[in-house]
Amino acid sequence: WGQNLSSSDFTSGLSPFPSHSPPVASGADPVDPDSVYNLHPITYPAYTAAIDEFVSVVLPPRLQLEYQTEKEMDGMVGSVHGWDAVDERRVVWQTDKDEERVDGTDVRSWREGSALSEGWEWKLMLDDTATTWIKQHLAGTRLEKLWANLPSGILNADLIRYLLLALRGGIYSDTDTLLLKPPSRWGAGADLWRGGKGWMSEADIARMELLSGASEEERDREMDRLLGRARVVVGIEADVGEREDWAEWWPRPLQIVQWTMAMAPYHPIALSAVLRVLHNTATAVTFAQDHYSNYTSLRTQLSSLPVYPPSDLRTELEAQLAHFGKINVLTEPRNGGPLGVINWTGPSVFTDAVLSYLLARYGITWRDLRGLQRPLRVGDVLVLPVTGFSPGVGNFGAGDIWSAEAMVEHHFRGSWK
Repeated sequence: WGQNLSSSDFTSGLSPFPSHSPPVASGADPVDPDSVYNLHPITYPAYTAAIDEFVSVVLPPRLQLEYQTEKEMDGMVGSVHGWDAVDERRVVWQTDKDEERVDGTDVRSWREGSALSEGWEWKLMLDDTATTWIKQHLAGTRLEKLWANLPSGILNADLIRYLLLALRGGIYSDTDTLLLKPPSRWGAGADLWRGGKGWMSEADIARMELLSGASEEERDREMDRLLGRARVVVGIEADVGEREDWAEWWPRPLQIVQWTMAMAPYHPIALSAVLRVLHNTATAVTFAQDHYSNYTSLRTQLSSLPVYPPSDLRTELEAQLAHFGKINVLTEPRNGGPLGVINWTGPSVFTDAVLSYLLARYGITWRDLRGLQRPLRVGDVLVLPVTGFSPGVGNFGAGDIWSAEAMVEHHFRGSWK
């Protein structure tokens, strides 16, 4: 894979992201938790400029115009601009390789349950329909080339969810998830993030303080009046606390769920996730080409050495060749690969996209999200605690599926494979 590609196929015209190799847990020394996040860029003007550049360089003109329209509406008050807008964007997206799960309990909870009664349309994207959708909206772009050249369907499954939310918005959820509470309950009664860079006035904060004894509905309405409707809903997947061995089990000490998420269209978080996949694919192409060059060089050296008697050099080269033969572009970094699926397109990418936005726009860091027990409203983003999209996991203080904060249950059946 990758020998007929160039890294410039995916990143030409885009400002470079700083190189970021995933730290590898050695078992001896703990990994610095701050070193694993790729939060570039960290100032809001630079962040906005990077997203604007991505749109102007990568998306076709029609989608660029849609993006500019959404950008102008960002921050305006009114439910039409929220993640749950009541219009053609109110869609629950699910993807799968076939229709085998369509009649299962999990999918029916989305297709026929409380989301339907609240006006959400359910749409399933299979592999062929996803390719058709890509050709319809992104024909001739580097994103179409990216889609056609990813070396594993697992990577495509990640990419399509980001693209659906970036360009159309709505809810995305894997087909092995069960909707427990209607979407209108997601983030209800959220606490308000008051720290950061002064993005909320003291008068507005004081107004919210006066409502501390008000009903959940009153507080939510006032928060929407002051901040506008939330445009993103995400949930925490992992929150490892003080464990020093966290890197042996999770790629991020605080990780964001990627199996369920909701956004208004053209939100920077989804666009950032796609941008990061482009940069990561360029990294993978460079690795694949270097790896192939080294492999063929070893074979050439071996072919020039006599087979009998085997020299020490031949034995060494044969061992190196065997090692190289076990490594490919999808191999995890700890085993000699460039990124691994999780860091190429998976939850690490989405986690970094979420946290880079929160840091650049609101000054909030991953440490500020530790230990959440209730939803937290950070500007236009609703962050659910672990229980929100991961009830019953038995880790990180998650409640069970009967908890008031449990919105979606994930069954970990690998529907993305």
